[in-house]
Amino acid sequence: MSLNVHYYFSGRIIYESKLYGEHARLLTITVQRVVKNVHIIVEQLFFQPVSLGIKSNYG
Repeated sequence: MSLNVHYYFSGRIIYESKLYGEHARLLTITVQRVVKNVHIIVEQLFFQPVSLGIKSNYG
């Protein structure tokens, strides 16, 4: 699911970059990096709860 959201989101930014030019293209690269980093953080939070000590908080 997150992969589909990533492609949808980045695709929209790429579409807008055709309208706004180079500045938006650089924004696209930045957004894709941020989305990738957030995806990694989310994976760590939800798939490695024991190592982060979160599991005990949620019973």
